[in-house]
Amino acid sequence: MINAENNEVEVVNFIGYVKVQNLRIRENPSSKSKPLGAFKIATQIQCINQSKQKEKIDNYDNYWYKCFTEPSHNNIGWVYGEFIQKDKFNEDEYISKLIEPKISLKKTKPILNTSWTDCKPNTNCAYGVVSYKFTNKLIVHGSDLFNNTYLIKSISDKGNKVLLTCELVMSWSDVQLDSNKNIELEIEFKNSDKEIVVNNNTYYKSK
Repeated sequence: MINAENNEVEVVNFIGYVKVQNLRIRENPSSKSKPLGAFKIATQIQCINQSKQKEKIDNYDNYWYKCFTEPSHNNIGWVYGEFIQKDKFNEDEYISKLIEPKISLKKTKPILNTSWTDCKPNTNCAYGVVSYKFTNKLIVHGSDLFNNTYLIKSISDKGNKVLLTCELVMSWSDVQLDSNKNIELEIEFKNSDKEIVVNNNTYYKSK
């Protein structure tokens, strides 16, 4: 076991990818250190320091790395080296293994394989555009500064609205430790399905 307070570090410089879901970020290079948050699987991280000593955790024996997310530079902290890789994470392979929700085509038809942005039609929006992209099982919500991918767990009718229950599965940034908690998106279609309102925010169909 390493001593977090006295553990010296070495300078490193590499881009890594998180290969497990909810990798804990810690204040110091030790499994006993305070958790600050977590990285979702496939998150790209920039690593700048390595602990000089390894720590044995269960059957693993590896270094700790001080890392932060690119491009947002959020929440610098220490992660255990066993759970990061230098090869780019294969997101397509991971997504292909996610279970598709059993949902009614009638409920999902207006949103399947569509994209929406908060930029009004015929408006020049060069920066800061927030978008939603829906597939048969995923929702990608992002902008220039963040990108979150959610797995659709269920869809239900709520009067003239549709309620999607989703789970965050990938993120550009660090997340809270309870990020496995499902979230709900309430969607209302307007203007002949050319506009949607997602949790009280309006988006316009882009394709």
